[in-house]
Amino acid sequence: MPTTYDAVVIGGGIAGLTVTWRLLAAGVNAICLEADSAPGGCVRTDRIDGYVCERGAQNILEEPNGPVSRLAKDLGIAGEIQAAAQKENLIASNGRLFKMPAQLHKLLSTRGILRVARGLVSRSEPRGREEAIGAWVRRRFGDEFARRVADPMVSGIYAGDPEQLSLDATFAAVRDLERMHSRLLVAAFLSKPAKRVVYTFRNGMSTLTETLAQRIGPALRTRVDVTGISRGANRRYRIDGCDGIEARTVIVATAATIAGDIVKRLDAALARSLKSIRNAPVVSAGIGFSTSDLSGPAPKGYGLMRPYCEGARLLGCLFCSSAFEHFSPAGTILLRIIAGGDRDPEAVRLSDEELADMVISELGPTLGIRIGAKPVFFRAIRHRPGLPQYELGHLERVREIEQASARFSGIHFTGNSYRGPSVSKVVEHAEELSNRVLQLRAAA
Repeated sequence: MPTTYDAVVIGGGIAGLTVTWRLLAAGVNAICLEADSAPGGCVRTDRIDGYVCERGAQNILEEPNGPVSRLAKDLGIAGEIQAAAQKENLIASNGRLFKMPAQLHKLLSTRGILRVARGLVSRSEPRGREEAIGAWVRRRFGDEFARRVADPMVSGIYAGDPEQLSLDATFAAVRDLERMHSRLLVAAFLSKPAKRVVYTFRNGMSTLTETLAQRIGPALRTRVDVTGISRGANRRYRIDGCDGIEARTVIVATAATIAGDIVKRLDAALARSLKSIRNAPVVSAGIGFSTSDLSGPAPKGYGLMRPYCEGARLLGCLFCSSAFEHFSPAGTILLRIIAGGDRDPEAVRLSDEELADMVISELGPTLGIRIGAKPVFFRAIRHRPGLPQYELGHLERVREIEQASARFSGIHFTGNSYRGPSVSKVVEHAEELSNRVLQLRAAA
């Protein structure tokens, strides 16, 4: 006889854990199935020899009392929240660091600055069709700003190509400002966006996912490789790859590409729509240096990005022990680099030694790392499938997935592939889905 649950959640990342805990707390007989040996997905922390090294998300960026903050309060871990000591974003160009946006005038030419100023005050009506980020930025602020400022910022967040990523799917608030008032400076002045805060947890981001896993308890099963979903009896779904698990509600909280493989036996068209949301592989590496290997003071700020047009291969570098001072032992600094992405997918194949050499080669002169310095700590994580690419047409693809899944009562999707890749957006969507599932159950 199969074991029947009210709900099965496939995927034990932050989305899957959040949904499972909310359903369990509401009295739903739910179970969470995770393929890896440990839950957490990209919200996991390695704590090694005094270094606090994140595998995925470095921290939370959200409005006060945002989705993650509320979740932390409900879990009783709000007291573990720690605000970033340094928040300054930098762009590294030609061996120099420029604070953004305060030193934008030093990064761009006079002509480039005038073009940005014109873009802020001049009227420019939004185009009817969807625009790529790169195309929109050039239309508003010119090519120099697009290449030297917008490109590194976008690729540092999404690991993608701004010429392919959709503005509506990535920076909807910016497009909304333009629609509200064609002069962006006026729109920005009239709007009053809430201030966002940057924070993590004292022992790293895993505090969040570890606490969720503890609260879920035996309803979380790891090392379970779900191979598919098929129809069972009495309007239930059978979870293939498990020993006789069935449920009327199935929540797939994996990357969309993996979700496509899971549902292909149910609906080939739905599977194709899910797999059309591409991912870009990335490699993340925590790298520690002794302060004696620096020619000057340790770098200060949140981190830096480098323009792709200057031949940079690193997508960005976070100053972990600057933003969160206890993340490395005394006398050391901890940096975290991101490489790969849609324009350099082969970077995930680089060895640890090649990655360390890249850091010293690309960042050494800028950060004052002495020639011949050797890392005292190194930890690389290669993410496959990696970061979802919100390319042109992304919102339409998401609508197609939602419409197709509506044909299967009880099948739902959540995670970073759909409505936003940040932890805050993922938690927000997971909470909304939890509430919707509970409402559907109450109405049944």
